[in-house]
Amino acid sequence: MGKKKKRKKQEVNLGKLVKHFGYRSEVKLNKWLHQLFEDDQMMKLIKQGAKNHRKGLKELREYMNVIALYLNVPTKEDVANVAKISKQIEEKVDAIEERLMTGSTEVKRPERVTKYEYKRELKKLLIQSIVDSSNLKEK
Repeated sequence: MGKKKKRKKQEVNLGKLVKHFGYRSEVKLNKWLHQLFEDDQMMKLIKQGAKNHRKGLKELREYMNVIALYLNVPTKEDVANVAKISKQIEEKVDAIEERLMTGSTEVKRPERVTKYEYKRELKKLLIQSIVDSSNLKEK
């Protein structure tokens, strides 16, 4: 039989190979996408698919809210509202503390009340004022 040719071992650089293959694939994919987007029928289908997807997401959110009500679990909106209110309370407490430190208010802390009790009482008053103001806005 014939002689077997001995091939020289070629060193394969895997990084270069992957990079080259990725580049060629990207070029082909870009050409294919450009062809798809130039087609008017395809664009109409994409628009319709996006509309259907949007409707589906809207219905899903509504169902999630209904389920959350039955399970007595807070929704995303509930958590966002609580975060807003807590931020408002924090800002008001900071403003009151600053006014108390500068002495620019007539309200003075009774000497028998501890600082913790005083802050707790202030927070209660602030929460009540926020609730009252939100009730006025709703009316």
